[in-house]
Amino acid sequence: MLVCNNLLKRNKENIDLRINELLELLGIRKLKHEYVKNLSGGEKQRVGIVRALVTSPNIIFCDEPSGALDKINGDFIFKILKQISNDAIVICVTHDKELANRYSDRIFEFNNKKVAVKSNRKNKLYDSICISKILKKEQAKLSFRFIFQHIKNKIKLQKFRNILKNFLLSTSLITSGISLSLSINLNNTISNAFNNLVDQNSVIMTKKNGNCGVFDYYCAGDELINDIVKDYSNDIDYYGINYFADFENLFPDENALYILNENRYNKINGFSIRMFNEFILKNNQYTEQIYPQGVRDLEDDELIISITHDQMKEICLLLKIIRTFENLGKYLSTHKVFLTMRLRNNSWEYYDEQIFRLRGVVLSNKNRVIHSNPLFNEYLFEEMMRFPTSNKINKEEQFPWTLKKMYYIHTKKYQTYFLNKIFYDEKYKDLIFESDKKRFSPLSCSNNNCSTNKIFVFNSFGNFIDKRMIKKVKSLGFDFEDYYFSSDLGYLNNGTSIFNGFARPSFFSCDINKIESIIDTYSKIETDELSNLKVPEGVLDAYAFNPNKNNIKFSPIKEEFLPNEIIISEGFRKLLHSNSNEIYVTMLRATEENATIIRNDFSTIKLRIKRVIENDESITIYQNGNFTISLFRDLFKISSLYLVPTSIIFKTKSRMDFNKLNNLREVFPQYNFVNPIENIENSIDDSTIFLKLILNVFSLTTILITILLMLIITTISTIQNHRENAIFKVLGFNNITISSVYLVENLYLGVQCFCISSLSLFLINFLLSKILDSFLCSSYMILVSPLIILINFLIMLTICICGTIGSYFQIKNLNIVNYLR
Repeated sequence: MLVCNNLLKRNKENIDLRINELLELLGIRKLKHEYVKNLSGGEKQRVGIVRALVTSPNIIFCDEPSGALDKINGDFIFKILKQISNDAIVICVTHDKELANRYSDRIFEFNNKKVAVKSNRKNKLYDSICISKILKKEQAKLSFRFIFQHIKNKIKLQKFRNILKNFLLSTSLITSGISLSLSINLNNTISNAFNNLVDQNSVIMTKKNGNCGVFDYYCAGDELINDIVKDYSNDIDYYGINYFADFENLFPDENALYILNENRYNKINGFSIRMFNEFILKNNQYTEQIYPQGVRDLEDDELIISITHDQMKEICLLLKIIRTFENLGKYLSTHKVFLTMRLRNNSWEYYDEQIFRLRGVVLSNKNRVIHSNPLFNEYLFEEMMRFPTSNKINKEEQFPWTLKKMYYIHTKKYQTYFLNKIFYDEKYKDLIFESDKKRFSPLSCSNNNCSTNKIFVFNSFGNFIDKRMIKKVKSLGFDFEDYYFSSDLGYLNNGTSIFNGFARPSFFSCDINKIESIIDTYSKIETDELSNLKVPEGVLDAYAFNPNKNNIKFSPIKEEFLPNEIIISEGFRKLLHSNSNEIYVTMLRATEENATIIRNDFSTIKLRIKRVIENDESITIYQNGNFTISLFRDLFKISSLYLVPTSIIFKTKSRMDFNKLNNLREVFPQYNFVNPIENIENSIDDSTIFLKLILNVFSLTTILITILLMLIITTISTIQNHRENAIFKVLGFNNITISSVYLVENLYLGVQCFCISSLSLFLINFLLSKILDSFLCSSYMILVSPLIILINFLIMLTICICGTIGSYFQIKNLNIVNYLR
């Protein structure tokens, strides 16, 4: 016998009472303590009945209860079963038709794979198989082990249907997960993707009335120069003049220096009038050996020249003296030797000749004119030669021989120190200070790497940021750690672009050979191709418009630096693959197009790494805030006309509060104060409202369609299993219990789909992060978060429960008789 369900609350006392009662009923009380081996077949059958009934089951299954018994005992057993059927359903399998016909209420006869049903009762309502007897008892329950094993068997038998359900639910969870994630986190996802590119701990100040820059400029006058020299006497050594003119083409017919000897003119090759314009000043810093020694200040009509060894021999031969510099120096100290500068332009019918006494010579491989008066060339060109001058350097003059007169100041130390001071001086805010360059001094700056410490001064007209704003902003309690400047051809960060860095293609490396390799490779290519430059290991890219995760950034730091010193981060050092304290920087200075050939001219400088900031994995250069101007102006010799600050970037300890930014905007209405990430977030908010609505609708539609499909599939599955459900009902299980089988089945598949969808979201997140990293240099993507996982899990539960509800109503309306006949 098999007990189908046990609903008795067991305890030892109740069980003992029940056993005694049943033993008495079956007439075997005396056999209670006998061994099984001592029992007859009929007695064993009765003991089996006792064992089956001890838990008061609702249903009892009997397999051939009279099979091993004689007719008398068999008849007795059936009588007992008939009596038991008053309190429980008894289902017997037997071959004894006589006993079955005599005692049973309903007979199912199996013959040749067919079932014949006949009832021994006249009341057809009894076809419900006495369900009322079950309902009088406590409701039957299914063990989780049985449910789980039952579901495993069903899944094996219905593979295609379960694969379809798996696919639908997994697809729905993935789709809804992506949609909901983007809908909930779209703004944060996009804005955080830019966090690696845009420093949110900064505020950028720009002028509202347009771009800053120089509209026009002209050379400063002597009064202004004298004021500067007076105000900055500790920084300035002297001031002088340089005339900006094409001297070679001004005097095409004659432009040469001669030595006068016995009324004969003997030309000294290598000298021209330009050398008088770019003369070398003999002052306390002049260290070259002069022959004869002891030559002091020169008169305006006296000269010292530098000559080669061969030129010295030629001059000594003319003077008929021993050919040494010492002898030539002695001769010059005791005799008057004269030089004459002769200039001629036949088309102008112009001729001039200026005579100078030669007071000394210097041994050099380059011919130059040397004088002790800083304004010697002014005396020569304006007083002696009577050339007209103009301070409007960009104006085309009426007369081609008009010289452009430019004043310069000569600094005692690095020009950076002086320029960084006067940069903030309100008195000189409209001045432009230009480093010496090849355009101004072709002889001194043949390769654009001038170290003359000459700074040319120009008055300018333009739109400039008031640098006093730094103090004004500070006075309002705007707490910033430091600041730096952005400019068009320097370090670029104007607050309207996610890109910042060097405005021109630039590369850093400790290996000069790698720098030279880049220069050689890309010196004759289209400039646009520089943005696709694949730099080798150990070379870092600083170009603002070629963003990647290894781009170099700049951050100001309050510390004293030499102009060529920097501090770098540990992340920077690692990418250099070198522990050298020297680093080379090359930058595209100019592009020259000649027919089909484009030549890119690079300029290379060397910086010293002062120290490395440990535990800083960023790729950052640290220097004072003026470095973004002085690096390009003083070392790369970029014109100050293109380094006018277009914005001031204030570095803050944390992201600036929106109300504080509004306060600054109200106090200074002529300026914009912007947090770069705020601009991006506002743009994202404006552009994603409609997209988020679409995503929400799409997500909801996907969930509803999946619920509908799950309802259909689960309903079909329930209908196909009506006979099974009918059997469950007959066995005493109510609608909720039977529906729980479908709920567990749905949850079993749902958990699988939830795991698959979660893994898929992680994979999609990884792939999207890689794509984002390649395009925007940021791998930040938040498709997977605890909130999204939780929402996805709740969606899965909702779908499973909705599918189970469909099964419940099918089971509730099930007609048992129709499926068990």
